[in-house]
Amino acid sequence: KRVNLTTYCSPCHQYHQYKLQNKRRKDLLNKRGLQHDDSAITAFTDLIQKLTDNEKRSKAKIEELQQQMKKTDERLDIVVDELQTCTLLILRLKRTLAEFVEEHYE
Repeated sequence: KRVNLTTYCSPCHQYHQYKLQNKRRKDLLNKRGLQHDDSAITAFTDLIQKLTDNEKRSKAKIEELQQQMKKTDERLDIVVDELQTCTLLILRLKRTLAEFVEEHYE
């Protein structure tokens, strides 16, 4: 069976796994009558949430930049086509001018 590494490596999956492990730890601590540090757990949970949010924003920005690059590539293709057309017209004009000079001035 193949494992989808994207799922297992994503911050969302890691966060979910962390929550499950954290719940198990809390249950074990409570069974043993031990105290745990809620502020550290909350800080860590907040940090994971921030990382997840940053990943989402980064993915959105990457997608936006890819769209901009695609539009830029399309515009560059148009410019290259226009330059090739201009080059052909200049060569044709040069040839026509050379023929005109040859016919009328030599």
